[in-house]
Amino acid sequence: MTSKRILIVEDSMDVGRMLQSAVKTLSPDFTVTWIRSAEEAILETSRQQLDLLITDIRLPGVDGFELIRRTRKRLPDLRVVIISGLPEHELEKQVRDTKPDAFLRKPVVVSTFLSKVQAIFEIPAQAAEKPAGQAVIETPPAADAPVGTSDSKLSALLAGLQQAVQARMVLLVDAAGVPAAEVGAPRSGLA
Repeated sequence: MTSKRILIVEDSMDVGRMLQSAVKTLSPDFTVTWIRSAEEAILETSRQQLDLLITDIRLPGVDGFELIRRTRKRLPDLRVVIISGLPEHELEKQVRDTKPDAFLRKPVVVSTFLSKVQAIFEIPAQAAEKPAGQAVIETPPAADAPVGTSDSKLSALLAGLQQAVQARMVLLVDAAGVPAAEVGAPRSGLA
């Protein structure tokens, strides 16, 4: 497989990192860059050739649709995956006019996301060898969400990630290194 350059534009750190990590699992030849704004993406695409743009629609400043329009002026053959959590009725016409290679709604199911990227690059599915699971990429709950509602979502997210990577345990730590959440059982000898 030839080297591919992939740019992910997502302002949520959790979602951006997860998308970047997921794409990197498809091929060691992929160069995957994740940035948080359309303005940075426009600069990045002016400096290098790009094979795939994966972008959220709601971004600070320039939105994802404008990013796609500007980038396709320079790179008319650019493949595009749009990811959005906005209501479908708000996006229908713009998505149709943009003609992306794939459109995914948030929360994103990792296996579905990866299958779309595989189809774009015509990578044979290897689901029979190693199941991708059903991990879900979600944006973090709003700060004003009712107490307790994020716990079940976080547990489901970690359980999906555990299944997707076939891990015995998934441990989430905060910035200080203190465990914040976990799913599964640690191996013997681990605290």
